Amino acid sequence: MIIRNAKEKDFDNIIESYKALYARLSECGYGFTLSLNDLPDILKVHMDSKMNMVAVAEEANRFCGFISASIIRLDRKIRFEEASHAGMVNELYIVPEERKKGTAKELTLFCEKWLKDNGITIVECNVVAGNHGAFSYWNKQGYRESTKLCYKKL
Repeated sequence: MIIRNAKEKDFDNIIESYKALYARLSECGYGFTLSLNDLPDILKVHMDSKMNMVAVAEEANRFCGFISASIIRLDRKIRFEEASHAGMVNELYIVPEERKKGTAKELTLFCEKWLKDNGITIVECNVVAGNHGAFSYWNKQGYRESTKLCYKKL
């Protein structure tokens, strides 16, 4: 398994993964939709930015999944220990035939190393309430539930 930073040649695979991911999130009760028109430009910005990371996993030149993360500024009135910034795992997706093989963990470790290398000491991720498999995965990686995000359509 090779984990590496994403390149423009990975766009099609990543975009297809986003489509599958957001279809799954919708099944789990996520009320937001993916803006496919903007996605290629957003991916390019993320890949070029020092505050964002997109990485892919591949095996024998076959795309297996991706992870994206950002360095975010914490609200000015709060701190975690002395940190004013945190890491945010934005998305993690593994193609179905590659699940349960350790690919997600390898991508997560790659992401966490990138964050540590950039001086980040805490990382968070949002998990859709109905996505029990994702919650279980993140819990096994040492992530703990901290808040619950609620939304209401007005």
